[in-house]
Amino acid sequence: MNQSLSKTVPVCLFLYALLTVSAPGPARCNTFMPVSEQGFDATDNRRDFNDYPWSMVHYDPLDDGRGYIYVGTGNSMMNLIMDRLGINVSVSPLKRPPEIRRFPVDQDTASWERIFDYRDIETEDQWETSGIRALATYTAASDGTPYIYAGTLGTRPALWRSATGDNGTWEKVLSVPVEGSIRALAEHNGLLYIAVTHEFLDPPPPGELYVTDGQTVSLVNDDGFGNEKNSGVFSLASFNGWLYAGTSNREQGFEVWKLAGPGDDSAPVRVVSAGGPFKGNQAAATMQVFQHALYVGGIIFAGINTAGGFPIRGADMIRIYPDDSWATVVGPDSTGGTGSGFDKITNAYLWSAAVHDGYLYFGTWDSASFVPVTQKYLPDIRRTIWQFLFGTYAANGVPTLYDVLTGNGAELYRSKNGEDWEAVFKDGLGNPDNYGVRTLTTTETGLFIGLANIDQGLQVWRMD
Repeated sequence: MNQSLSKTVPVCLFLYALLTVSAPGPARCNTFMPVSEQGFDATDNRRDFNDYPWSMVHYDPLDDGRGYIYVGTGNSMMNLIMDRLGINVSVSPLKRPPEIRRFPVDQDTASWERIFDYRDIETEDQWETSGIRALATYTAASDGTPYIYAGTLGTRPALWRSATGDNGTWEKVLSVPVEGSIRALAEHNGLLYIAVTHEFLDPPPPGELYVTDGQTVSLVNDDGFGNEKNSGVFSLASFNGWLYAGTSNREQGFEVWKLAGPGDDSAPVRVVSAGGPFKGNQAAATMQVFQHALYVGGIIFAGINTAGGFPIRGADMIRIYPDDSWATVVGPDSTGGTGSGFDKITNAYLWSAAVHDGYLYFGTWDSASFVPVTQKYLPDIRRTIWQFLFGTYAANGVPTLYDVLTGNGAELYRSKNGEDWEAVFKDGLGNPDNYGVRTLTTTETGLFIGLANIDQGLQVWRMD
């Protein structure tokens, strides 16, 4: 972590406590059902810290309208975050092995089958991989076989696949020799594109973009589209005959490029630069096509604005039209009047998106929810004071005064037109420590919502 950010973090944590005041959340407009316990199961969660539902996809290889919801975990995230912030972490090993679990979409049981576990891949206490960061389905152009693909975060990021999704059927199809993650997977014109980032290296290299037809894997781009400040591709989407790629760029703001167009010789074209409406939007984190437009949600890393102005800021969202003009739909001078972070300064990540039942959904990460959990890493005396001030939700199941003042918890919004937004929930579905809507997946049985929680473990809900 750079020194300027190290010095800024404590100041911003204090500001969160004083200045992040939010109105109470609205009555929920849908029925919600938890379909997993926190961390999937208590024994595995205590051992591997299943903090994030980092990836989620519906895979139905038999095409019978059922299939499974697959979730890839991000593990030991709190320890990795603290280590990244330069705070000494006594927990060993720092990394914990991720896994993939699945759940029948037509059942209500909270039982999740483990079908892929990195404990079967790597050596005990020498874990190099800590997350299944991307999941996608793809029918190989080479032979017509449907597969589910999984990309990892680790010392050597890898891409795995399985035709059935069953345990023991996964094969590795790509290994990246440099630490980073396969952050995005997207099908475009019959091919699967694979985005690699190296965001934990300092300085981070541009990253790579690969493509496969199911048989061979080839490199598409490794120079950040000519900008060395683009430290990898964070999001991918097929739209209007082109592949759109959103970059991470902490200094200049994210960029959006389009490539692999209708002509084989189509050169990459930059569509958006400087973070869209604000260069503090450091990554184009989420892409979703909706009603003939492409929506792009931003990230402000750690919730700390380094681009000028107030040090805490919510992220913005833009809408790209088929002619590559764009407009702000969440942020300054937005078309519908919704401000940055859906009018909340601690909604620093527009973290997930889906189209479900005619609505566009976007889920947030609430940076204020991170503050109470940090007491675990404070010396004893300061921890006592910290707990007195901020409490801990897990102790009694009741939101603390800090939770109430800051409106802690992940938030989910939806829109019928991409301009006028309504809150679906604003409280982490009753748990303010559920601090981010990390994944959203639509099915005929409902919208599946993956909630990140670095204190008690991830949780999956279904909205009927």
